[in-house]
Amino acid sequence: MEVTIEKNSAQVVINLSGRLDTTNSEAFDKKIADFIDTPPADMVVDCRELTYISSSGLRVFLSLQKSANKAQKKLTFRNINAEIKEILDMTGFSQILSILK
Repeated sequence: MEVTIEKNSAQVVINLSGRLDTTNSEAFDKKIADFIDTPPADMVVDCRELTYISSSGLRVFLSLQKSANKAQKKLTFRNINAEIKEILDMTGFSQILSILK
């Protein structure tokens, strides 16, 4: 999995590529730890190149959403492919996360 983070004064964009699963969710969690504790701005998670997400990846998404809510920041997930959208729908995460089409 590859993670790139772009920051500007208005928002943070987190670009994901590859698989987000148990083998790398901890590394992803560490990479975004600064944003989990105190989000500096609104955040966007771009999933254009995300090919798979496991339950541990969903846990990281949930943690990110909770921290954004607590800090009263906006978190948006965009460019989610049909397979991952189906996983989010089945698990109920599509009701929790703000997803752009």
